[in-house]
Amino acid sequence: MLSLKSEILPARPSLETGRVRAFVGRYASQIALAPSVAIASIFVYGFMLWTAYISFSASGMLPDYHWVGLRQYYNLWSNPIWVQSAKNIVVFTFLYILLTTVVGLFLAILLDQKIRAEGALRLIYLY
Repeated sequence: MLSLKSEILPARPSLETGRVRAFVGRYASQIALAPSVAIASIFVYGFMLWTAYISFSASGMLPDYHWVGLRQYYNLWSNPIWVQSAKNIVVFTFLYILLTTVVGLFLAILLDQKIRAEGALRLIYLY
C-alpha cells in the first residue's frame, strides 16, 4: 500500500521577521509609551512655549499677536498690587517650608522616642 501522507514541516521564519520581532521585543515598552509621551509633551511644553510667546505680545483678555517685547513685564512689575502679591508669595513660601520642616522633624523625633501610645502616633503620622 502506498501512503500519500507527507510530513508537514513548519516554515522557517525569515530573517526579516526575526529582526522585527527582536526589535519589537527589545523596545516594546518604548513603543507603547511613545504616543502618550508625545501627546503629554505637546500639551505641556507646547502650551508652555505658546504662553511664553503670548506674554511677549500686546495681548489683553484676547490674544493680540503684535510683538511688544518686555513691555508687558515692565507694566506688570510697575503695578504696586502685583509687587505686594509677589512679596506675599515669597513670605508665604518661606514660612510654609520652614513650618513644615520643623513639624516634620519634631514628629520624626517623636516617632524615634519610646513614648506612650507610640503605635497610635505612628498610625496617625504614617497613614
